[in-house]
Amino acid sequence: MEKINYEQIRTSVVTKVRFCTLTNKGRYVPNHWHRAIELVYLLEGELLVSVENNSRILHLGECMLINANVIHSNKAISFNKYILLQIPLDFIENFISNIQQIKFVVNDGQESELKQQKINKIKAFLRKMKELDDKREENFLLYFNCLLFELLCLIQRNFSEKVYQIDVSQKQQDLVKLNEVLDYVAKNYIRAIPLDEIAQVAGFQVKYFCRFF
Repeated sequence: MEKINYEQIRTSVVTKVRFCTLTNKGRYVPNHWHRAIELVYLLEGELLVSVENNSRILHLGECMLINANVIHSNKAISFNKYILLQIPLDFIENFISNIQQIKFVVNDGQESELKQQKINKIKAFLRKMKELDDKREENFLLYFNCLLFELLCLIQRNFSEKVYQIDVSQKQQDLVKLNEVLDYVAKNYIRAIPLDEIAQVAGFQVKYFCRFF
């Protein structure tokens, strides 16, 4: 069984998100998850992206949104170049209070004409953000954040779906516990953390904690 890794998002101290342009050939990023929504926009080549049990090949000019706390992986099936934007939930919660009850559904190339126009606008925002990030001219942060918040508003208004409340209740409780554990690990990662110690942080017995985590 393949190991599933938790990714600690390395955000910029300036923008509070992770924004970069990646190039690779034949690289495989195994199954992992993180507490951030992720946007991938392909500028060159092809990229195989697997989200839970579904896989899709992204081609030149296509984009994909991956929700937070979802297991996913990707593999370069040819040389490729893509924009990557990761926005942590902790950041989004400052502006969208019910973000834990929302999932975003963006199906590039499979939407109605009106929604596809909105997706094309997402891509335009990402291209402009890349241009700003590449140049880093005066007032970079002001213009970058303007685009970031416009992008968030766009996906929240047009691509958000409510998660069933019955599912949210249990998931919310699990995420609260999980966040406490991850925060503790982030603050103490420079030393070995005994299993019984981290189980106590979550308020579980060791055996149950292992199953939970």
